[in-house]
Amino acid sequence: MNLICFGQMNWDWCWTGKQHLMSRLSRRGHSVLYIDPSWQKESPGGKKFIPASFQGLRELDHNLFTYTYPFNPLLGWRGNKAIYPRVLHRLVQKLNFTDSIVLTMLPHTARLVQAVNPTAYVYYAIDEMTAFGGKTVKDQPQVRIQEEKLVAASQAAFAVSERLVSRLRRVQPRTYLLPNAVDTDHYSPARLERLPLHSRLSRLTGPVIGFMGQIDERMDQEIVLHMSQARPGWNLVLAGRVKPGFDASRLAQRENIFLTGYQPYEELPGILKHFNVCTVPYKINELTRACSPIKVYEYLATGRPVVSTPLEGALPLRDAISLADGPDKFLRAVEDSLTQDTMAAKENRLGVARTNNWERRTDELEHRLEETLVRARKRPAHVLVFPAFSSVRRRQSALVHANRQSRLKQIIPFRTFIAAGKVYYGLRLAGRVLSNRRPLKIRKILVTRRGLLGDMVVYLPALSELRRQFPRARIVLGLESGANVQDLFKHNLPVDEIRQMDFFSLRSWKKIPAAIKLFSEGFDLVLTGATYFFKKEAFFTGAPFRAGLFDGQPLQRLNNRLLPLDLTRHESENNLELVSTLSGRNSAPMFVPLFLDEQVIRKKGEEIREKLEIPDQ
Repeated sequence: MNLICFGQMNWDWCWTGKQHLMSRLSRRGHSVLYIDPSWQKESPGGKKFIPASFQGLRELDHNLFTYTYPFNPLLGWRGNKAIYPRVLHRLVQKLNFTDSIVLTMLPHTARLVQAVNPTAYVYYAIDEMTAFGGKTVKDQPQVRIQEEKLVAASQAAFAVSERLVSRLRRVQPRTYLLPNAVDTDHYSPARLERLPLHSRLSRLTGPVIGFMGQIDERMDQEIVLHMSQARPGWNLVLAGRVKPGFDASRLAQRENIFLTGYQPYEELPGILKHFNVCTVPYKINELTRACSPIKVYEYLATGRPVVSTPLEGALPLRDAISLADGPDKFLRAVEDSLTQDTMAAKENRLGVARTNNWERRTDELEHRLEETLVRARKRPAHVLVFPAFSSVRRRQSALVHANRQSRLKQIIPFRTFIAAGKVYYGLRLAGRVLSNRRPLKIRKILVTRRGLLGDMVVYLPALSELRRQFPRARIVLGLESGANVQDLFKHNLPVDEIRQMDFFSLRSWKKIPAAIKLFSEGFDLVLTGATYFFKKEAFFTGAPFRAGLFDGQPLQRLNNRLLPLDLTRHESENNLELVSTLSGRNSAPMFVPLFLDEQVIRKKGEEIREKLEIPDQ
């Protein structure tokens, strides 16, 4: 198996799950290429960054390669970004990574995934990426949209926590739980006993309360400072780099808090040898809720007691660790671990670590990747298609469904269909120019619905908002043949015309003149629903703007403006949001009163009584 991995962080940044998995897969005979996400690397002092311009391709071990893009200062940031896909394409060809599978951990790698032309690809969510890296509120919706597009077109997905699994599974049914684990041999109590005392900690006296990992915004400094002040006889060791830009000055000022700085993976067992209690004093936020703290598994492998805040990723290990929220409870939990630990509890911790080792995780990943490759090889060759989302969407998008088995991605007639549509658009726009009409002015709108009773009720607020935003436009409502809601809603529909639309479903020559007639009317905007109905009719109108909701149906991609269907909201709210994106103005929820004709009510009542055989009163 040829595996290309787009990592979350550079290979040399720190040794975490991705290195464990990739190195083990390569030792099992698979060829692995790890792509660094950044062309920068940390300087030896850990305080600044220097370009990794000349790293390029490195062979770390047999079958294991890493690649850092050689940044060209003459091209600038935009120029390097533009040619990066072509560079990767040539690199993969050079290494002969044919019939490959891609494992990507970053939401914005869609173009790079396409560039290496894999047989299949999977997404691995190792963090809540909207909260990772201190992203602003403005950037978070775009990150979520990128992730949804990537997962929607994938063949499978993995996630480190149940929270991420449940979210991604709504997009990709083949989403599997793959949490972090531990190299039990590296941290075994027997190995720790043989190691010498660490030079930075050899002079400490009294209990050592330790933390291992990067010191950043995840850490709850109030918990650490409270322990430091309440128990001055304790030594609080924080083994890890301080994230650049993170203010750890309050921690550094305390005499019984020791910041060791970055420690290589080989040095970590020597650090853990000094710990009497291992801790994870993390805040509970969007990032930590979805995490699977690798340090907890590594703590357990040493047999030391572990105290953590109640992270969701740590809940499956609650029988082996202590969970405490808040400075006071955390302090008491650490004291109990120091004074009440037993040999039985230690054996339990070691047993949990043995069942969560990296060899088992690699077995699971290897099996799923090979299974995905076999399934992908059975399909005809095709180009990966990523759904396009409207750039005017300003709110965090909802999860979308995707039909990855779509035959429309794989067969030639669909490409022919697209080419014919382009010809239509060219003719349509040429006619508008010759008639001196402005292409961007909305004068005629077509709204397509199935025409069911509930379907019309949930769309009434959107129709009212559409009329409010485009008061001078002619609005045509296209319904399914046989829809009889016109009489019921004739006083409530803010449209100029109602007509039958489903002529493409007819198996006769009549669909051709119907399509030509629809095209000649010159619609400027077409709004469709979330279902696949009337997508072809909307496509052949030649309208420059075709907007609709997207939940994975292939025909929905015939629209050029798509809004993800938010399954957590009512359908009327989704329809209203779709209309509001057209002008960029937010629409408040609308409650449209229904005015029903008495004759219609009487007629419907008689029909119901007749069908239910209810006698007249």
